[in-house]
Order: sequence, then structure tokens, then C-alpha cells
Amino acid sequence: MTATRPKVEPEARLNMTQTARVLGVHRDTIRRWTNLGYLKPRYFKHTLRPRYLGKDILKFWEQDI
Repeated sequence: MTATRPKVEPEARLNMTQTARVLGVHRDTIRRWTNLGYLKPRYFKHTLRPRYLGKDILKFWEQDI
């Protein structure tokens, strides 16, 4: 994971690939963290695809895992 704070807007909605790019990890790592409950995606009615909110990504980055 990147040592510098990710540059992401708190209200941004990122997919798994974008979230991985922002955090500096592989998509499989995002999937693993999601399955472990570290990151929680939001599902919006119109797409039903997982999206990670910027504020959740920043909150996760500030934690020690």
C-alpha cells in the first residue's frame, strides 16, 4: 500500500480497479480486503456493481491493518 495519503475526493465513487490504483495494490488485494471486511463496497441501485467511496478509502488508509 502506498505510504502517501491517496489523492481521492471523499465523495468519489471508485470501482475495484480504480481503488487498487489509488492505494497502490493489486486488484486481488482489494478483493481479499473486501472479503475480510476491511473495505466495504457500496452497491448503487442503477448499476448493482460494487463501488468504493472516497471517504471509505481514506478511512481505511488511515487504519493500521
